[in-house]
Amino acid sequence: MSSTRYQFELLAANHDVSQFSSSATYIDSFLKEQALELTKLDRALTYVLIDVDAEHANGVIGFFYVACTSPILSKRVGCTSRRRNRLSGATRKIQGPKVR
Repeated sequence: MSSTRYQFELLAANHDVSQFSSSATYIDSFLKEQALELTKLDRALTYVLIDVDAEHANGVIGFFYVACTSPILSKRVGCTSRRRNRLSGATRKIQGPKVR
């Protein structure tokens, strides 16, 4: 048994999301169909909660998703997608090296 039973990890291809089930179908669909691709594209970050003592150690039991974007900002200042990308995102390059 490890000292920390639960841990958050950045979603990767080796995480098994197939058995994840919440009370909302759209949440399950997002995790299973879109989250990994958005993370790979640096459009968002998805962290999964893993029970390291479970029989299936890479099984996901929870997750959270962080996206630094603002559809409201885009509408107010008339952002094109190119300008919006410069204004949003913790992983975007803003006067210096890319923040990770």
